[in-house]
Amino acid sequence: RLLPGGENEKYQVLLPLCGKTLDLLFVGERANVAGVEIVPQAIQEFQEENNIVWDDKALKASDGTIFSTKLESGNELVIGKKDFFKLADKWACL
Repeated sequence: RLLPGGENEKYQVLLPLCGKTLDLLFVGERANVAGVEIVPQAIQEFQEENNIVWDDKALKASDGTIFSTKLESGNELVIGKKDFFKLADKWACL
């Protein structure tokens, strides 16, 4: 098993410098996943290559820096268009 624990436990996984890795989807099948990527082209290509529809409310509320969607697994996938090395402490909760 990828993640230990009971069936009802929810996990959160952070993938820094995620680019457009398919690991986001792999982990997203098993846990809520947050990626951090500063290059807009990588986020756009990930969306296009995987037919992702981002949550418009999250995008508008974050001035276009938080890309969020619910996966078929029911888990949340979030990509922050941020510099990983300058993240605020509040990102630790992702």
